[in-house]
Amino acid sequence: LNPPAVVPAALGSICCLPVRQYHFIYDPKNWTEAQSYCRQRYTDLVTVDSLNMVTMLNGMADKSNGRLAWIGLYFDVVSWRWSLSDEGFYGADGSYRLWSAGEPNSAWYTVDCTHMYDNGYWNDAPCQWVYGSICANTSGQAATFFYISTLMNWTDAQSYCRLHYTDLASIRSLQENEQIRTMRPAGLTVWIGLYKDTWKWSNGNLFLFSYWASGQPQGGVENCTVADFSLSGHWEDWPCGLEKASVCYH
Repeated sequence: LNPPAVVPAALGSICCLPVRQYHFIYDPKNWTEAQSYCRQRYTDLVTVDSLNMVTMLNGMADKSNGRLAWIGLYFDVVSWRWSLSDEGFYGADGSYRLWSAGEPNSAWYTVDCTHMYDNGYWNDAPCQWVYGSICANTSGQAATFFYISTLMNWTDAQSYCRLHYTDLASIRSLQENEQIRTMRPAGLTVWIGLYKDTWKWSNGNLFLFSYWASGQPQGGVENCTVADFSLSGHWEDWPCGLEKASVCYH
């Protein structure tokens, strides 16, 4: 294979690989503008899925033009879904929610799982916290709920429910919510099956590789990701409205 070639361009540079080409765009844009630009002229904002790609992009970057560049990783603040993926179970009732006031608030960058308070209202919380849980057996659109007293994190609770029942509980109505609220001991918080698929790539690829800088991501309103080429390409989360350089691919 020929070594990658770097070709200067008016707004950026291009590196040619056998399968994909990567373009640095140094004209500052916010993340949404950068995504639109990449999709219109190329394929999308870049997906960085290996250390080899980090190294390659580091070699391409013109740090004097753009130390920070948008990549395709973003925090999806609205992508809540149920652990049970059977669409036939929900019918028209898959969007039922009973959040506590001000929730979900994404107060932690890891907040992507849901528990039910003693009063029946829901809160988002880090999935590694441990609570009891509510499992469900389902058949068609019928559901039977089971309180599990063993304290587990959300992922372990999901695995337990899938092993012994159908899945963690999905809640489609106030009636089902009340059934669950009254079946477990008073004062206890329990996991239910709602979770958020948080960090996503713009092109839809699974988020399997990460290269966060120390102390990152910080969360809050910083929902888009830059590669910091003054820090060997490590990632930082930044507010999506700020204007930065960007990296496209096709």
